[in-house]
Amino acid sequence: MSGNGRARSDGLHAADIAKHNSKSDCWVIINDHVFDVTDWLEQHPGGEDLIFDYRGQDASAAYNSQHPPNLVFRTIPDKYRGEQSRTVPVPVPPTPSAPRTTGIPVPGRLSTQTTPAATTQATPPTNIQPSALNVIKTFTPDTALTPRNDPPGSSGFNFGSNVAPALPTPASVTTQPMITPASATTQPMVTPASATTQPMVTPASATTQLMATPAAPATVPAGTSDSDYSEGAEDEETRREEEAFAQHRADARAAAEAFRKRTDFKVKMVNGWTFNDGTFDPVPENKKTRSDVPYPSYVHHAFRAREGLSSLQLSRNSPISQCALDIAVHHLWKCMPGDARRHLYLSSPNGPALWGPDETALQEIYTKMDNPAYHIPTEPDSEDKQYQLYVEIKKRPWVIWPLWVEDEWGSDWITVIWYSESTSEKPDRFDQVVFYSIIDPRRTSTADSNGRHGAIPGRLNRIADRLSAIWKKACMTENNIKFKFVYSSPMPSDEATSGERAFAAIKFLINQVIDWCASGKQFSLHTTITDQPRWVNPYQQRVEMAGINAWILMASSDFNARVTVEAMLPNTLTEVAVDGEKKFVRPYDLAGPFVEPAIAAPDYLLPPLNTYQRET
Repeated sequence: MSGNGRARSDGLHAADIAKHNSKSDCWVIINDHVFDVTDWLEQHPGGEDLIFDYRGQDASAAYNSQHPPNLVFRTIPDKYRGEQSRTVPVPVPPTPSAPRTTGIPVPGRLSTQTTPAATTQATPPTNIQPSALNVIKTFTPDTALTPRNDPPGSSGFNFGSNVAPALPTPASVTTQPMITPASATTQPMVTPASATTQPMVTPASATTQLMATPAAPATVPAGTSDSDYSEGAEDEETRREEEAFAQHRADARAAAEAFRKRTDFKVKMVNGWTFNDGTFDPVPENKKTRSDVPYPSYVHHAFRAREGLSSLQLSRNSPISQCALDIAVHHLWKCMPGDARRHLYLSSPNGPALWGPDETALQEIYTKMDNPAYHIPTEPDSEDKQYQLYVEIKKRPWVIWPLWVEDEWGSDWITVIWYSESTSEKPDRFDQVVFYSIIDPRRTSTADSNGRHGAIPGRLNRIADRLSAIWKKACMTENNIKFKFVYSSPMPSDEATSGERAFAAIKFLINQVIDWCASGKQFSLHTTITDQPRWVNPYQQRVEMAGINAWILMASSDFNARVTVEAMLPNTLTEVAVDGEKKFVRPYDLAGPFVEPAIAAPDYLLPPLNTYQRET
């Protein structure tokens, strides 16, 4: 405390905080921060008693066991009153008009003896600066300070309560050695007359504390009295202390607000930035616990969706990964009506070894498929076993299978669909292949005599042969099989959008299977499966697939997820995960170019109609 009783700039003392202990004026200490919780008592979700029990006291332990440390700054930031002081209040020195003390204990008392100034006629030496009376080394007690009710002019503090001892007079500072007796209560006290020759007594309770001897005081300027100098210096010191304390309080509030903003909302500036939609209160990253970290309940879905997003978001003209297409098309299958869904087997994307021109790779895949470890019973309680895929494709009449093909014409996604029927002997086994089609968005690189770029016969024939080999291994018959050309919107030769076009084709095929189911499940080679739409916007399909993959990634985690948008910095060189190539990412790469795709010609060949020429 300063000479006028105001708080010093080093914070609020425990004794001052303890005075605010009523329901109309209630303060608490939380992690060395002091808060006025008077208005918060009735609003506290746990009840006002939980707070009021710590009125005027330190509530840190109870608070930290139930709350994150910075929650109080977010809840009642305007009730912050300052920091708790860790130093002991310095006793107020006597003023010149008050009765003076000798500063030496009198026998029979533990405090200093009051002696009228007229009797002692003690006057501070002229070489002692009165402001030096406030100098004392910081004293750290073991217990709380307890002021005594001593007569005016006494030291006002009790040595037995571990209080800082009274400040000695200037004469004793420079001439008296200090000794420590065995007990402060039994040690004979020194009389004022012997003040210049007797050692100073220190109580037993202070034997472990270091008492500092102030440095030699400065000299009072000539012509200036002690009382005049003391009063002016004390007023100036008080003003400085008040200003320092006000600045300290403002700095503490600013620091608390900065900490709250820094932890509650984090903007990450690396290759992009993120914003949350505010659906949930954000958990500061430095306060997250294990329960706050999303753990995927469906690990394989989470892994595939995450990998899929990497090939969907970074570049609009790059191949889509198998994971991305797998997650997207299976979501379409799950959204089908239950009756139609039970008639369609949507196989996971596969390739390229089974469908490419490399015969060595093909034989290696067949060898793995012949491994008994991957075989399951063909029927319940049956000893006959086959490769799992062979069993699954015979359980339902419709099969849709996206294939990744790499050959001399390019690397593309191709969609295969077939329809099978069952026999009266085995009505639940659909092993009679009746119809199939191969939907390829790629067109030949060379034009025919009419200047048109058509389908690629060499690729279609090879894939047809590989499908026939699969059916034979699965013990399916092809006696009445029919192939039908199903055309789709062609992919321009300068694009890599076969994945988006395969996704669009599968959506259209699923709707046709639903119509077949709703119309009585009667198959017609001419009307059940027809040509695809002549117009496909591959960038629209990419955005839809990205949304599905992002949603599945969140849904597969045992966590309350929320949508997050990440914007790539424009015109930055970013590595595309699907093929390892580095390309410039532009703002419209996810949504596609500004020029709309062309509508296909009636024959589905390239180039498209002259009225919809693509920009070159």
